[in-house]
Amino acid sequence: MKRFFIVLLAFVFAVSMAVASEKKAEEKGNNAKSAAAKVEGVSNSVAAAVEAVGNSMDAKATALAKKAAKIAEKAAKKVEKEAKKAAKKAEKEAKKAAKIAEKEAKKAGKNLKSVEAKIEDAGNSIAAQAEKVKEDVKKKMKDK
Repeated sequence: MKRFFIVLLAFVFAVSMAVASEKKAEEKGNNAKSAAAKVEGVSNSVAAAVEAVGNSMDAKATALAKKAAKIAEKAAKKVEKEAKKAAKKAEKEAKKAAKIAEKEAKKAGKNLKSVEAKIEDAGNSIAAQAEKVKEDVKKKMKDK
């Protein structure tokens, strides 16, 4: 009976680990999307600032502002690339954790079947012994 509960506990643990991994991967994906949105907002504000500076300053200031915008755009692309990379990694980890949890669940299921078979064998053995004792008692009663 202890084994049954241990196997059941292992199965529950494996399932809870899979759910936790899936939530973690989803969080990382959401964080990556949020970072991409922030980068896009920064890029838009830099572009707007460049345009305002270009309208109000001389050509040299405009050139410097455009250069700053290009640098900001490169940085934004780099951050977006990193966010995508992190999202892919999180998804990969989630899949890996799900596979492990699935293996553990299958293993727990096999162990459960094995335990059930052992319990059934033990029950059959006990029943057979009880029947034998019953017959022995009947014989002794007849002999007396």
